Amino acid sequence: MRGGQLTQIVEQTILDEGQMAAVTKECLEALQFLHSKNIIHRDVKSDNVLVGLDGSVKLTDFGFCAQLANTESLRTTMVGTPYWMSPEVIKKLKYDKKVDIWSLGILVIEMIDGSPPYINEQPFRAMCKIAMQEEPPSISPESQARISNDAQNFLKRCLTIDPRQRADTTELLAHPFIKHAKPLESLVPNIKAVCNNEVD
Repeated sequence: MRGGQLTQIVEQTILDEGQMAAVTKECLEALQFLHSKNIIHRDVKSDNVLVGLDGSVKLTDFGFCAQLANTESLRTTMVGTPYWMSPEVIKKLKYDKKVDIWSLGILVIEMIDGSPPYINEQPFRAMCKIAMQEEPPSISPESQARISNDAQNFLKRCLTIDPRQRADTTELLAHPFIKHAKPLESLVPNIKAVCNNEVD
């Protein structure tokens, strides 16, 4: 697939809310498929989202995927990338598909702010902050003014501390934020800008 990682796009360009919603929708649809097969991705982050030169979006890197025996199964293994890990994973509590929803919320923060929360902290310290927080991470104060209430509510539903209260893919795909999604072709200028920077 010709193109690049979403990481490069969020670091080198600015996405508007419609573009963010488009990327999020594609990731949600991929997660919904995995979750319907009782599979957890466990490493949702911008490095693992590829954007093609045509604007297509693919969730990749299934190396940390886990198969649940049934819909009631839970896992306890701590895997993933620290800044995107949910509190229950870090605390080594039993967890399920909702860990992917948390990581997706962090991915949306990446698209808004250009990086995940606590990125300037050492991984272990970041994990401690995630595990001990009473309130979920949020976007920077500078970003709050330019992000809609729908987007902020979407983040709230993804980043609910209690996984039992956290949204699932079905709820999120019907969320008003996703209704803002632009056509995937809207991502073409951003990915081309990234590719041109690499050539230069």
